[in-house]
Amino acid sequence: MLNSDHITTTNQVASPRQPTTSTPRALSVLLVEDDVHFARMLKKFFEMNGHHPAVAHLGCEAMRLEARQFQLALVDIDLPDTTGFKVVAQALAHNQLQGTKIIFCSGDPSEERVAMADQFPGSRFLPKPLKI
Repeated sequence: MLNSDHITTTNQVASPRQPTTSTPRALSVLLVEDDVHFARMLKKFFEMNGHHPAVAHLGCEAMRLEARQFQLALVDIDLPDTTGFKVVAQALAHNQLQGTKIIFCSGDPSEERVAMADQFPGSRFLPKPLKI
């Protein structure tokens, strides 16, 4: 006997990866991370969960991607060519990333870094290493 929690609106049995009416919509995600292996892992995680990630390893790469619409941006603070704070500030100054949820990440969870992240309305700070 099937439990009604496993039935979709079309009365088909839902597989574990099949979207149901309670599954949130797919997000377009900007990942700004200079660690190539970590970025690859994050990208795969988001893809496996039905989202659409775009990856940038440098601030200048991220700035080219920001013209796209993203619902979420996971931004490393320490980048080889700039900081994640500067990337986000420049994007917002150019009316990009408006309405995007920003999560800044760093292995340095100092009060100063957290305070800088708090200057961006609605943003959050997550210390590395991240637990997925």
